[in-house]
Parts: sequence; C-alpha cells; structure tokens
Amino acid sequence: MESELITIGVLFFFAIVGGIIAKRFKQPTVIGLLLIGALIGPNTLGIVNNQKWIELIIEIGAILLLFVVGLEFDLPKLMKLGFKAFAIATLKVGIGLFIGFQVALMLGLGTAVGIFIGAILCFSSTVVIVKILEQKSMYNRKETPILLTVLILEDVFAVLTLIFFSSIKTSAGLNILNMIEHIIIGLTTLIIAYLVMLKVANYIFKWLMKNSNEDITTFLALGFCAGFSALAYALGLTPSAGAFLAGSIIASMPHVSKFETAISPYALIFSSLFFIAMGTLVNFGSILPNLLLISVLIGAILVSRFTAIGIVTYVFAGFNGNEAIFSSLAMLSVGEFALLVAKESVGFGLGIDIVTVTSVLIFVSAVMMSITLAYSNNMHKTWQSTKQPKYISNTMTQLAWYVRSFFDQIDTENRSTKNFKTAVVSCMFALLVAVFLLVGWNKMISILSGFGVTGIIIYLIHAVFVCATFVSLYVLHKRLNHTQDTLVRVLTGIDRMMNHKKSRKILKNLLISTIFFLTAMFSPIIIYIFGLPGWSTIASFGLLAVCLVYFRGAVRLLNTYNSESYSRGRLYNSVTLEELYRTTPKGFKNKIIL
Repeated sequence: MESELITIGVLFFFAIVGGIIAKRFKQPTVIGLLLIGALIGPNTLGIVNNQKWIELIIEIGAILLLFVVGLEFDLPKLMKLGFKAFAIATLKVGIGLFIGFQVALMLGLGTAVGIFIGAILCFSSTVVIVKILEQKSMYNRKETPILLTVLILEDVFAVLTLIFFSSIKTSAGLNILNMIEHIIIGLTTLIIAYLVMLKVANYIFKWLMKNSNEDITTFLALGFCAGFSALAYALGLTPSAGAFLAGSIIASMPHVSKFETAISPYALIFSSLFFIAMGTLVNFGSILPNLLLISVLIGAILVSRFTAIGIVTYVFAGFNGNEAIFSSLAMLSVGEFALLVAKESVGFGLGIDIVTVTSVLIFVSAVMMSITLAYSNNMHKTWQSTKQPKYISNTMTQLAWYVRSFFDQIDTENRSTKNFKTAVVSCMFALLVAVFLLVGWNKMISILSGFGVTGIIIYLIHAVFVCATFVSLYVLHKRLNHTQDTLVRVLTGIDRMMNHKKSRKILKNLLISTIFFLTAMFSPIIIYIFGLPGWSTIASFGLLAVCLVYFRGAVRLLNTYNSESYSRGRLYNSVTLEELYRTTPKGFKNKIIL
C-alpha cells in the first residue's frame, strides 16, 4: 500500500511540473502531461513503474474523461445544431479512416495496423484546439462554432470506435457472425437503456435531490457514471462508453450545471493523472524504428484535414477559401481519443508501438497547428495566385452554392423540416429495431432451447419475431419514402427554375454517390472484420469510381449554364448570381463564394 501511495504522490507532483512546462512553452496542458509522463515512465527514467496502478489510473481516468465529455452532449440540443455539422463530422471521420488505412497498407503494415492508424487519424483534439485558439485570440472567429460542433459529434464516433475495438477484444475466439451478433446486441441493449433513462432519470434525480442535502449531488453523478459503466462492461463493451452515455443523460437535465460543478474537481484530477499515466507507456526507443511511419502519418494528417475539413467546409458550411484553410489548420491536432484507441491496440499483438506513435503525432500535430494558424491568410493568397482549371472552379462554386442552400433549407425551423428530422430519426430507430430483431432472433431461440423450451412455444416466438421484423421494415419503408418526398420539395424550392422530376433525378444521383462514397470510406472496417487480404481494398477504389459517375450525373443536371452566361455572371437559366442571393434562405446572403 505504501508504494501505491508514493506512486500517486509522484504523479501529482509531476502533474504540476507538466503544467509548468506546458505554460512555459505556451502549449496545452495535455502536451506537458504526456511529455512528463514519458520522462518518468518505466521506459525512460523509471521513477514510476507500478504497472498495475498505471493501468488502474488509465481506466478510471478514461471513464471520468468520457463522462465529462458526455456532459457536453445534450442529445435534444444537438438535434438542433443542423445536418451540415453531422455531414462534416461523418465525412471527416470517414476520410481520416480511409487515408490512414491506405497509408498503412502502402507501408506493408497489414490491415490490423491499418484500422488502428486510420482510427487514430480520425479525431481532432477539442482540448488542444480550444486552448490554442484562445491563446492566439482566434476563438471568436466565425468558423469556431461549427468546428466545435463537429468536434462534439466526433466524440460520438470516438465512443463507437472504442466500443468496436473493445468488443473485438472480448469476442476473441468467436467466429465473425457471433462477433457481429455480440456487438449489435450489446450496443442495442445499451442504447435502449440510454433512451429509457433519458425519459425517467430526471424524475429519479429530482426526487433524490429533494429528499437529501446538496452534498449528494457528487455521489449521484459518480454513482450514475459507475452504474452505466458497469452495464457497458457487463455487455462486453468498454466501460467508457457507458460513462459517456451517463454524462449525456445528465446533460439533458435542467440542473446539469450543478452536476458539472460537483464533478469537475474529480474529473480534473483523474484526467490529469490519465494523461500522465498514458505518457508513461511511451517508449522513446520506439520512435527511431517508426520514424518513417510517423513522418508519413504527419503528411497523411495534413492531407486528411485539408480534404475532410477544407473542401468539405467550403462545400457544406459556406466557408470561403480563407476560412476553409483556417479550419483545416485549426483541426490539425490529433485528439486525446486517439490515445484511448492506441491503448486498445496493446492487446492485439500488432508488433508496433501504437501508443508511442500516437503520442508523437499528438505532440507534433499540436505544435504544427500552433505555428501554422498565423499563416492561413498567406496560404490563401498563395492558393489564389495559382491558376486553376476554369471548369473545376466553376463546378465547385455552383455545387457549393447548391449544397449550402440545401442545408440552409433543411436547418430552417419550419413544419416541413421538423417533419423531415422526425422522419430521419424514425428511420434510424426502425433500422435499429430491425437489425436487433434479426440478430436477436437466433439468440433468443438458443437461450430458450437451453432452458428446455420446445414445441408450440418456439413456433409462437418465431411468429412474433417475423411479425415484429416485418412491421419495423414496413415503418422503415414508409419513413424513407416520406423523407425522400420532403427532400425533393426542398430541392425544388432551392431553384425556382427546377421541377420535381429534375429534383428527383438530382436527389437520386446525389444519394447513390453519397452511399458509394461512404461505403468506400468505411470499407476498412469491413475488410478488417472479415479478415480480407490487403489487396481487397481495390474494391474501395472501384466504389469511388462508381461514386464519381453518379456525382458527375448530378453535376450535369445542375449545370444548366453555359460558359458565356457564366462569364457574364449568370447562372441557372440566365438568373444572375445576385438574383440567386435574393432568393436564397435567410442567413445566406452575406456568404462569400470564392
């Protein structure tokens, strides 16, 4: 016991040292904590070498860190943030995963290493980004709100990633179908528990707080966090996922600020110890052998950010060239969730020190972000000075206007858009129920057969599952049709020269191209789960080719102007750009097109 207390005391002391180092070099505290942890760890100075306690601190720190992140994830409020933020976050994660996976394959590292590297490249650091933007007095730029929203939504993907890797680890030895069944049943059960508690937790907490003093707030928060973490662990998922959902439930309550105030001191302590403990896993001796990988991944981070943030925000968020470049640089920093993903890789026997590689990437990307942000204007001027093909420039301008107008229409609060959002949520829920029924069908029959249930009861259960599955699929079909009709009306409303038939064709091409693109981006997951060889990634590029065909079809339908009318500033059947601005949704007229 004495050695454990000494270990904690040493970690507290060096947490102060790490904070001083970070302050001295004007870097986020996370960087200082990781660096000091690497120095005092068993692979360097050996001041802290109690591996058992290091693992315990990492687990507790990760749970509280995810719990605090969940406190910012108020589901009803996030539903109002708009579809464009969700689209940007989805594309960013998908593109980062795809690029990281392909880089690993090109370096001959295999699909297992590739899926981890891809996952690590997906996430940016909220802590580092906010801190550096505040230090450089850039936090109040107009790009910041949409970037922070993307970061919050990114956390959801990070939790799903942790669930994915932890489930694979706990399902070792099972065949592919049983592994998928285990993940779907566990995740669906956790989500159902989350939705139920989202409705009833507020009444339970209100009663408990009414019949006790204010000191119970801390215990309620920590106890609720522990309970959901235990549920996730019992389902074979990572406890951090349960902590995140527990925080999200509390975030939906009226008195969430009381819980945030009560839990913040403990979260600060354990999150600081978490980053130091993660730093102790770093082995400086692994940097030189992996120097080529680290160098290539730094380049991959730049490519993924300028593609997934720069181009995507230009098209989806209405950013001009300067704002898109600034956003790309602001999102350079690799996130703290990458450390949790790297930690999961320890039990997979990959033969590469992913934790050390990730720590170096976090450090280097944070420094790169801090330095390059000041040069975003110069980069934009350089880009403007380059001669770009007129066709590509015109097509991007027209597509950007169209997509931005579409999302502005969707995000406008009216009866149609509310019905559309409700239909989307209903589609997702119906799909979840259908998948759960299809997967749980066989599981339920196996369980009942184990208890000796046979005969007519088994046939009745089969009938119930068949009926329930058909009902859920019918609801899904109806909701999809309703969603499609709403989207067609939105598309028709964007351009007054467009009819329903043309809108439906554009929607069909865009949806098909989006499906093929997202399938290609997330194809590394399929390749990894089914143990396919690395060369099977050729199919991903085939999907991208099909995506391009349908995308060009949509562009041709949109491209109703000729080169002469465009040169005179006329688009959409001789309608001027200024006239289009006057007919666009409220809030778009001041947007600048590059």
